[in-house]
Amino acid sequence: MTTEAHSLEGLHRQLACGLENDAVFLYWHHRLQYFNYLTTDNQDAYHGELKLVRKQLRGGSITSVTSGTSITVGSKVLHTMNVTMANQMCYPNMLLQERGLFDDADHTPYFFTSEKSRDNAVSYITRQ
Repeated sequence: MTTEAHSLEGLHRQLACGLENDAVFLYWHHRLQYFNYLTTDNQDAYHGELKLVRKQLRGGSITSVTSGTSITVGSKVLHTMNVTMANQMCYPNMLLQERGLFDDADHTPYFFTSEKSRDNAVSYITRQ
């Protein structure tokens, strides 16, 4: 068993670092245990990540994709896409939501700097 140790401050620092580097899409990487981010220069990787989530949703390793609440990091509002993975908890999301609800750990956060981009991503991924 692996023990995870995260702090709200540490998670905010990771997100802030991505935002300082012009991130437009940030997501929690479970294996690496940190936030990965993409900029507008990473369009191929961005589309590849959305296609992968869509494929995993259809294959059943991801069980749902929905729009979530927004969080603020520094002065930047991030719009959440909640990705629920089978048999995978995400305690960093529970910290970031700041509600103290263990249910928030059911979702892996994918953050967008644009609400419209988030909404388009959710529509693309969940489209039949």
